[in-house]
Amino acid sequence: MKKIVSSLVVIGLLFGVISVVSAEGNQAVAVKQTKEEKTAHQLEKWQNRAAKLGIMQTGQTLEQLKEAVHAAKVEQRAKAETKRSEKAAKWGIETTGKTNKEVKTAIREAKAAHQAAKKEEKTAKKEARTAKQAEQSAKRAEKAANWGMDPADKSAKQLKEEIQSKKAAKQAEKKAQKKQDKKKQDKK
Repeated sequence: MKKIVSSLVVIGLLFGVISVVSAEGNQAVAVKQTKEEKTAHQLEKWQNRAAKLGIMQTGQTLEQLKEAVHAAKVEQRAKAETKRSEKAAKWGIETTGKTNKEVKTAIREAKAAHQAAKKEEKTAKKEARTAKQAEQSAKRAEKAANWGMDPADKSAKQLKEEIQSKKAAKQAEKKAQKKQDKKKQDKK
């Protein structure tokens, strides 16, 4: 039994050593591949950056790509700065001596203040409109009461039509009354 156990241990150690040796052999090959892959990977990475920025990348070395990408980024930053300055000028913000973050914050605050003022103005207009409608409704109800009508459950349009029809009827009645009065005076 001891012989079987010892032979199993020896076999296990032998395979373990073989695995370690083969792993070290693969690692040495991997290191050489990694250096070659690293340069290829860097070139690919810079080509992707150049493609995102819309730079032509064919036939360029890694250094040329880096320079082109950096130049494009500087150009983008300049455009962004110009745009930010225009926005700041639009909102009346002074940009001299301020960082980009401070300028952005000031623009956001100016926009928020403008939107709050607009909202306040809109609310005031809505309140004025509501007050005017209430006033018109009260006048309409008063007119309806003067004409002997009940304004409840009737729209403004219905009330207006009924008042106009009653006015027309009253005017027709007055004309008829005048004609009768005139006939009476003519007979006398």
